Amino acid sequence: MLRFKFIFILMVLWSAVAHSQSPEAGARWRVNVKMTSATAGEVIVKAVIDDGWHIYGTSLPEGGPISTTIDFNGSTGVKFTSPVKVSPAPHKGFDSMFNMELTWWENAVTFRRSFTVTDVDAAQIKGSVSYMMCNQRNCMRPPVYNFSKSLPKVK
Repeated sequence: MLRFKFIFILMVLWSAVAHSQSPEAGARWRVNVKMTSATAGEVIVKAVIDDGWHIYGTSLPEGGPISTTIDFNGSTGVKFTSPVKVSPAPHKGFDSMFNMELTWWENAVTFRRSFTVTDVDAAQIKGSVSYMMCNQRNCMRPPVYNFSKSLPKVK
């Protein structure tokens, strides 16, 4: 009976540790593809950030946290026609954890990028988001969120 309790406690602790390191803890990412015509569309990457957490901006100074980066290099059959547009603009201020001026988002942030279709049969949006997430006490090891989306059919 003692062995069973010990194993049960270890399983509960392991589950708690695994959950606390989940890439979904603190921020949840969603990717959608919206076609604006038969040959053009937009990728929408959105992060919903839990209360008390923030993710850092896309262009940070050296020696600080890891910048948020969206990589669309795995995409096929499309040509991107715009840089990544971000909304809202990030907060800017002094970050005491890194002792420097930084940018970051709280609550939610949306990234958008336009594209044209170059090969309908091969068209797919693939990529990843790398980011660093912190709260007032600590930072999580930078997770990577991978995504893959087929283009919706135009009606």
